[in-house]
Amino acid sequence: MGYGFADPELVGYFYRVVDPFDVNLFAQEAAVAALKDQEYLKKVIKTNTEGKHYFYKELEGLGLPYVVSDSNFVLWDTKKDDMEIFNRLMRKGYIIRPGGFLGIPGYIRVTISTMENNVGFMKAYKEVIREMEEDK
Repeated sequence: MGYGFADPELVGYFYRVVDPFDVNLFAQEAAVAALKDQEYLKKVIKTNTEGKHYFYKELEGLGLPYVVSDSNFVLWDTKKDDMEIFNRLMRKGYIIRPGGFLGIPGYIRVTISTMENNVGFMKAYKEVIREMEEDK
């Protein structure tokens, strides 16, 4: 579940590739219930904020530029082939969104998760980058 604000022309592009009614009734009801649960909502916001700051710190340590966001994902410039990173991460059990599909090759979009998952992902990401350097 999610929402967004965008220029109507941009929304038109999204609807060309995404079914606008792809969320079933059960998921909609669960989302409404989650939004009504203030304690759960606070926990999710806290987890997301902590995860986002963890990624920012890691990316700064790697010298990689990222986009500051209020969403539940982080977008950054890998300075490498995003599709190769995508494929290598898939083999390690991580699914990301390569930037090429978004019109920004070289970038990847990673969803923020629990801190344990975020740390595991960054470990795998660094391994992939190291492997790519060794394969040159």
